Amino acid sequence: MLFFLALICYITSLVGCLFLFIISKNISKIFISALAILHGVFFILTLVYLSIRTFNPELPMVFPLSFLFYCCTGLILFGAMVTSKNRIFFKLYFGIFMLTIPVFLIKPSGLVHMLLNMEFAPAENDTFVIKDHALLIRQQTTTGNTAGSLYKFAMKRGFFTQTIKRDIRTEKPLDSIHTKSYNFPGTVILTGFFQNENGKTDSAEIIFQTLKK
Repeated sequence: MLFFLALICYITSLVGCLFLFIISKNISKIFISALAILHGVFFILTLVYLSIRTFNPELPMVFPLSFLFYCCTGLILFGAMVTSKNRIFFKLYFGIFMLTIPVFLIKPSGLVHMLLNMEFAPAENDTFVIKDHALLIRQQTTTGNTAGSLYKFAMKRGFFTQTIKRDIRTEKPLDSIHTKSYNFPGTVILTGFFQNENGKTDSAEIIFQTLKK
């Protein structure tokens, strides 16, 4: 659900950016100021969230939607700033948000993962970070069975990786994941994102039980 919310918000912000660029000469300064204040509020909320997670890593995962709205408002404001007489600093700052467009065109699910988790999806599609040292790793199978993909749940222990649970099956090879609930030992609930037969981004829920070894 949140994946599609983030996708809709991002696409809407791109449309808003283009619309403000077209009518930039007729935009009210009050509107721009209000949007800039809102952008600043989301920036502060993002910093607060990151600070809490830094000093309290065991805090239950909450979707940092503030970062999503921070990026989206930044995109919209770029459309208003690009033709304005504001200082070049503001144009460069809001121009940074436009760098998300190539990422969106190349790998939409990777961008959505970043907007929801404030971190890049792993470069390789074989290893995903669930939380802290907990990993979801694609298994190397020796059979000819191509029905879905198999993953294992593992913990990073310094230079070594300890496998906790094997044979976690997914419908397709995953592009990225989002952690909905994490309890170790206990139940882990993930949302896995992948490309379906039509080449479009799809998602499915992944649930498995974990035990300490």
